Amino acid sequence: MVVVRAMVNTDKRRVFELYEEAFGEYPRKRFENRWSWQFERNPANELQRSHIWVAEIDGVVVGHLASFPCRFQLCGEVTLLHHDCDLLVAQSARRQGIAQKLVEAYDQLDNPISNAIANYTSANRRIRERLGYRAVHLAPHCTLALSADSLTRLALRSRRSWRRFERAPWWLIARGLGEFAYRGRRLLSRRDHTEPRYSIAPITAATSIFDELWQRARPDYANVAVRDKSFVDWRYFKDPEYEHTVLGAFEGDRLVGYLVYCEASEYQLRTGRILDAFCALGDRECLGPLLSVATADLRNRGVDLVRCLGLHPELRAVVQRQLTHSPARLNRPSWLLAASAGRNEACYEPQGWHVSYADSDLAFS
Repeated sequence: MVVVRAMVNTDKRRVFELYEEAFGEYPRKRFENRWSWQFERNPANELQRSHIWVAEIDGVVVGHLASFPCRFQLCGEVTLLHHDCDLLVAQSARRQGIAQKLVEAYDQLDNPISNAIANYTSANRRIRERLGYRAVHLAPHCTLALSADSLTRLALRSRRSWRRFERAPWWLIARGLGEFAYRGRRLLSRRDHTEPRYSIAPITAATSIFDELWQRARPDYANVAVRDKSFVDWRYFKDPEYEHTVLGAFEGDRLVGYLVYCEASEYQLRTGRILDAFCALGDRECLGPLLSVATADLRNRGVDLVRCLGLHPELRAVVQRQLTHSPARLNRPSWLLAASAGRNEACYEPQGWHVSYADSDLAFS
């Protein structure tokens, strides 16, 4: 008999063990480190607390699903959403419908939409489809390889394939082709340089300039997480795991737009993630010089590739001038379930969304 209930403090240790079983010891330590920050110190918790569930069989916790609140502008109106994340089921308890029961508990929340951003696994996809979620293909990843080796590995698409190539003479051929392609791309790539109109400078603290930017830019977006001072402060400056670099584009003393990036590791490559990019759509050209400065900094650090997830289509068009590669293998839809098909039907229109790594627990893992 599977019982789904609210998590209590005494369940934490077991939940951390489930996380280690799924992802390993080091990710578990990171999960423990970010727990309080993500689920308790989130500024939206002042409006409504995080909801966390566990599933148990005979008194033993075998599953977990969390959600954290987010102030969100949905169809132009600011509301409160809960993002689900960290769906875990013990290996020994799978294929018993436990994951679906946990998602059903999440769906019982008073949520204008239930959402699952960039769920990668086929099992998760099947659960969403059974529960009536619809796939929304919001935006592809954009990627720029910063070395010939990383371009070769990216082209081979998966860890299994490039490990097989590394053990064979074919790797030398693939590596040579990668070097040729990389040099050609560097010669032909378009580069946006800092225009006299903008001054680019790092920002070291969240101040009222982010509130002013949010109020100016919010009419341009139908569906976007509120990106004001309190969000930026919590999400980037108080993150206990990652050290984020926040760059601002200024006209005089006015913040026109910002870009946030950090380092992560993927497929044994050092990856620079463009975690967030935000501005009014009329000022979108400021992202070119912001991205040029960020890419130069990451290249100097020895990072292998730069990656950006999502963004509003008009912002993405600027970013794609520099991050020119869109690996199909990495492009996954988000899944949405609107509480009512009437007024929220516009939520399924991908052109109205601004999504970035900042909106997804992918950035926390």
